Amino acid sequence: MISLDEAKLHLRITEDDLNAEIVQMIAAATDHLASIGITSSCDPVPPAVKRAALLLVDHFFQWSGRMGDDTAPPFPPVINRLIAPYREIAL
Repeated sequence: MISLDEAKLHLRITEDDLNAEIVQMIAAATDHLASIGITSSCDPVPPAVKRAALLLVDHFFQWSGRMGDDTAPPFPPVINRLIAPYREIAL
C-alpha cells in the first residue's frame, strides 16, 4: 500500500535507525485498513487510500510508545472521510 520510502518522506525522516519501527507501523496501518474493508488489491492504490495509510503511520509514529496510554487520541477523523468511498461492506 505504501513503501518505507513514502512513509519516511511523509514523516520527514532521513535516518535509517527507525526503519524497522516504521515498517511495523506501515503493516499496522495496512492491517487496520484491511480490517474495515479497505484492500490494497487495486493497482495503483487510490490516492485517498494511500493518504489515509500515511496519516495512520503518522499517528502511530506520533504516539509511539504511548499507544496503550489513555491520553492517546483517536485516529484523525479525516482518515474515515478519505476511505469512505472505498470501504467494502460485507452483509
